[in-house]
Amino acid sequence: MIIMNLKIEKNIPIPTPSNSRPSGWGLVADEMQVGDSVFCNNNSDRGSLYNALTYRKAKVTCRKIDKGYRVWRIG
Repeated sequence: MIIMNLKIEKNIPIPTPSNSRPSGWGLVADEMQVGDSVFCNNNSDRGSLYNALTYRKAKVTCRKIDKGYRVWRIG
């Protein structure tokens, strides 16, 4: 059995994440209001925006249209 030389420490504050800035999709999601929609060229972008909105507890619906997808914030 190998035992590592580790020190257990108490009351060490957790630093804020250095990457706490919203992503591009997060910025779009923050700006969207109920009734707004965004056209996405591909399913990957649709999924990214959908995830950003649902992470913010927004209600969302999506539809495949002509040459892409449209994402609506509905609540």
